Amino acid sequence: MEYKQVAVSVIIKDDKVLAVKRAKTQSLPGKWHLPGGKLESKETFAHALHRELMEELELKSQINDQIAQVKCSFPHGEYDLHFFRVMLYEGNIKLDPEDNEEYRWFSLFDMDTVEWLPLDKQVAILGLLEGMKHGV
Repeated sequence: MEYKQVAVSVIIKDDKVLAVKRAKTQSLPGKWHLPGGKLESKETFAHALHRELMEELELKSQINDQIAQVKCSFPHGEYDLHFFRVMLYEGNIKLDPEDNEEYRWFSLFDMDTVEWLPLDKQVAILGLLEGMKHGV
């Protein structure tokens, strides 16, 4: 079984995590998720995440430590998800409407107000708790 390698960001700011809502044209439309995407040929996770954040959100970023890795199966494929904390970024968020239709900063207290992709909500909570522990 070959897993698609995916780099995912956990972007923390003011005790909130950034999430985006999938466009209606995407698989699993309308679900909220942490920004990221599949690795291209010979790409590192950090490079993939830099590229994806620039393409999807027009953000330049500094990738910090990996906080989780999960292999999972969905009806549309097998994925090896690598979640990275992103503490610093530059730019104003500008969405690519082909990928995402909305973005929002979520606190621990309002994460249950939307429908998330599997795993993303749990990792977002982990990232927020780790950030609070380290005072970021």
